[in-house]
This record gives sequence, C-alpha cells and structure tokens, in this order.
Amino acid sequence: MDALDDALAVAARHRSQPRNLRSFAELAQRPTRQADHEAELAATDRLTLALADAPQSLLDVLVDVARATCRVETAGLSLLEEVAGREVFRWVAVAGRMEPLRGATIPRDDSPCGHALAHGGVLLLRDPADEFPAIRSVDGPLVEALLAPFELDGRAIGTLWVASHESTRQFDREDARLLGRLSRFGSTGVRAHRLNERRQREVARDAFLREVDARLRQAGDAQALESEATGLIGRHLGAAQVGFGEIDPGGEQAVVRSDRGDGRLRSVVGTWRLADFGPAFIRDLEAGAPVAIADLARDPRTSAPPAVDAFAALGIRSTLHVPLVEEGRLVALLFVHHPEPRAWSGEEIAQVAAAADRLWASLQRARVERELRSRDEQLRLFIEHAPAAIAMFDREMRYLAASRRFADDFRLSVTDLVGRSHYELFPDLPERWRAIHRRCLAGATDRHEGEPFPRADGTVDYVRWEIRPWHAADGGIGGLLLFSEVITARVQAEVALRDSEARFRLMADGVPAIIWVTDAQGRIEFVNRAYCELFGVSVEQVRHEGWQPLVHPDDVDAYVGAFVRAQADRQPFHGRARVRTARGEWRWVESHGTPRFSASGEFLGHVGLSPDVTELVEHQFALLEAD
Repeated sequence: MDALDDALAVAARHRSQPRNLRSFAELAQRPTRQADHEAELAATDRLTLALADAPQSLLDVLVDVARATCRVETAGLSLLEEVAGREVFRWVAVAGRMEPLRGATIPRDDSPCGHALAHGGVLLLRDPADEFPAIRSVDGPLVEALLAPFELDGRAIGTLWVASHESTRQFDREDARLLGRLSRFGSTGVRAHRLNERRQREVARDAFLREVDARLRQAGDAQALESEATGLIGRHLGAAQVGFGEIDPGGEQAVVRSDRGDGRLRSVVGTWRLADFGPAFIRDLEAGAPVAIADLARDPRTSAPPAVDAFAALGIRSTLHVPLVEEGRLVALLFVHHPEPRAWSGEEIAQVAAAADRLWASLQRARVERELRSRDEQLRLFIEHAPAAIAMFDREMRYLAASRRFADDFRLSVTDLVGRSHYELFPDLPERWRAIHRRCLAGATDRHEGEPFPRADGTVDYVRWEIRPWHAADGGIGGLLLFSEVITARVQAEVALRDSEARFRLMADGVPAIIWVTDAQGRIEFVNRAYCELFGVSVEQVRHEGWQPLVHPDDVDAYVGAFVRAQADRQPFHGRARVRTARGEWRWVESHGTPRFSASGEFLGHVGLSPDVTELVEHQFALLEAD
C-alpha cells in the first residue's frame, strides 16, 4: 500500500480552502430511506473477511461494497499523491461503470475529491462535471456524486465516493451515513493491515539481521565476513549485485575486494576512480548517510554524461550505497547494484544500513582480534627470548608465556610450560608463596632482593624476584607477571666480600699505624682502631665530619691539595702534615695512598697508611739547625 504512504505525505502539506456549492444543502431536505441493517451487516462481514483473508484486496472490496450498499452504478477510492511536483488524486480502486478509469489522475484543484477534503465531511455534488471539467471525459451522464473523506493516522488522504448515472437515483442521508461509516471502517481496516504489515516487516527484518549476526559470528577473516554479509543482503533483496569496497587514504579511489551477484551484472572487483561516478553522488556518500538512487540515468547526481557512462559500462541502472565515514573521511562503502531502475523502499534502505553496521563492527572486531593475536605472538616471542627470567600466569596460575632464561633458571622445559599449572610443576611450594600469589591477584605487588630457593636435589639457590598483577582490556586483573633472577653467584660473591672485609678489618685493627680507606669521591669508608684512638673519634664521626679538620692550618692546603689531585688523577697519594691528636698535641704523619680499582677497572677510591713520623721530622729539623 505504497499509495497510502504517498497520500499521507501529500495530505500533510495541503492547506487549501473549500469551495461553496449550493447543492450540499439539498441532502438534508431529501426524503431518507430506512436503514437496511442486514445489508449493512453483510457489508461489514465482507470487509472483515477481506481484511483477514486477502488484505491486499481490501480497497477493491471496499469500493465494491460501497457500490452495492449505496445501490449505484459506480464507486471508487481516490488517494492523494504527487506527480512531477503537482498534487493529484489517483483513482486507486474503482467498481462499476467507471472501472476502466482505474489508475487515472486528476489535479487536486480540479477534482471534486479536493473539495471534499477541504469541506471535511460527507459532501453531495450535483452535476459534478459542470463544476469540475476535468471529469467530463467520463462516458455517459454523471448526475450526482457523494464523497466521504478517507482518513489515515488522523489525516484525510483521499475520498471514498459513489456516483449516480441515472436522474432517478438521488442520494439521501442514509447514503451519506453508510458512505461515512464504510470510509471509517475501511480506514480502520487499512490501519490494522498496515500495523500488521509493519509487524511482519519487523519480524522479517529481525530474522534477517539475526541471520546476518549468526553468519558474521561464524566467519573468520575479513574476506569471509564480507562474503557472508554481501551474499545475505543480495538474497534478501533479490538484488543483482552486492559488494564491499574500501577507500584509499587519499580519498580518490575505491578498492573492491569482493562482490556477490546472480550473474546479471559483471563483477566490479578492482580499483575505481570515485570522481568518474559523479561528484554530487560522492559528496552525498561523504556526508555519511545511505544514498539510494532509483534511476541513475535520471537522477541529477548521476545523470551527467561521465557518470552515466561509468555506470552504463558496468550495466548498472540503480544503486544503493551505505558509506562508512570515520573522523570526517569516507573510508569504506557497502553497495547494492541493479540492472534496471528500482525504487528502494525505506525498509530496504534501513535493513541494508543495519546489515552494513554489523559488517563494519565485525570487520573492526576481526581487525582488533588480528592485532591482538599479533601482539600476543609478539609478547610471547619477547618474553621467550628476553634476557631476563620472566613468566606470565593467568588467574589460575597457569603459564601463559615464559622466557627461556626463566626455564633455564628453574630447570624447566619452555616448550612444555604453556597451559600447565605453576603448582603442578612445584608441588612442594610453601603456603607462604601461595599466599603471595593470592595477595598479588587481589592487586598487590611483592618483591624480594635475595630469597633462598631450595632445589629438589638439596642445593639452594638465591633468587631476586618481583610479582605484580597484569590487567586485561576491561581493567580487571588477568593474572600475574613474575620477574626473577637467580643471584646465587652474586650472593656468594657478596658473602666472600664480607668475609674478606671482615678479615681486613681484623688485620687493620691489629696494626698500630693509622689505616684508612676512601671511596671514589674521597669520602672516608673505613678507619682502623689506631686512627680512632689517636684522634679520639668514631668511624661514624669521621664519615660525617671528614678528616680535613684534623690537619694543621699551615699544612692543610698543601696536604689536601695533594690528595685532591691524586683523587682526580686516580694516582697514588703522598703527603706529610701535622695533625691534632685527641690530647691536643700536634703530631707529624706521612700518608701513602694507593688507588683501588674494581675487576672491571672502575676507580673505587684509595687505601692508605699514615704512620706517625714526628720523631723523624724533629730529628731532621735538628740536623738542619746544627748545620
């Protein structure tokens, strides 16, 4: 019932004023026949059966019932529509003597139907051809016409009318009542049928989209997604060709990777220059809304010779395009082609747009999943070949990935780790570790700088580790990351170093001479017992206050200068100076410092010896005075 939709659209815009015809007053003055309720009931039963069994024939049945009930030769239904920008009434259903005129149109202003709509009620016209010359073409006399507005959704969209061709048959108030009732009954039936059709279309649309969703879920890669979607749309619409294309970054070409068709059109797989198909057409696509063109040769957007030629070369006469626009740029389009002119309904456009939306979403999901798989593989390779010991677990402490270093450190096979439980591989893992895992799965981060790790063979390794949660895309904790390093050799070296330092301190404290050690910046790291006793200070005091205040003011510049130069040059140090003891005495010391270097050649500072040479210096001074 597309004619009803057209009539609704036209009726919504009309605002004309009625003409005033004297014949309308005659209806109230005429004798009225008695109502035939049995015939009226039969008429409504017939309409009800038509609505139930053959709703598409309802309008034809309505006019035939009107003709029979009002006992006249002709009845009809005229609906508004627009032709070439002009409002007309089309005789969509006619019964009786004037049936050959079915489908004819009369301009609104030249039609008695327009007058009836303006009047707003049942209207009687005598000799209507005299008032409306446009209907004079009717064969034979037309004595009277009775018209009742036909409404839908609260708007008058046409008229139900009956016509008398005999002077002996004049309409009365009973005819007016019957015609008005039949018009209302018919409009109610049409409305019910339209609602039922709408529900059926919704059911069909939902079933179609559910099938689209199901097929897209089953499809794998992008090509399969495009093939499934275009194939379903083509079969659903009975279209000759459906395809999918992507727009190059420059916005100048469409690259069609796949299309599906029934053989009426040749494949359009390939690369196409957009400008060849009409700039106005492309601008509409870039606006982002579906573009439906019933006849490419007549539509102003595509009727210029270059566009007509481009479509004609492909055999395409009608098209429906659904564009995908992202950040203001046309990036892809789904197209439906037909070799003949085709008026695309709003329902068809909506269904193709909904299917296209699902295809876009599926392609985006496939792209994201492909990227995730790629990133997962990159992450797996990164972890596996990382020079550190790394393991990734899910929330059940099953291995998702592990580095070769991790497997080597814990004497495992990296190829057998993924999917296995950490607790299966280490069944004797203490409860303390399981508690750490639970705490970190709740969001905590834990670490240790060197924890003993007993081996099954009785040996003990020392492990520096850190455990922290990793988060999934939804923000939730997906599992744990374990970073570990077996530092047994380092711990053993540190133990050996501490033992060595302890032996050095024991030896140094047993020497009566002053022994000192500085770091790379010249700060005191160690002084022996003789140093502390001579100057009456603790090791902490020396570290905090330094040794420079102990040097005699007359000697400090030369002595400190010599030390600073040796420090800067990483060279041996030698200096002689007076220093103040804990008793307040000034004693001469002669210092010798040797630079210290690590195994890698890094400068670590000096180690020095500063014996008391007071007697030697005084003896030298005495000899000088004797001379």
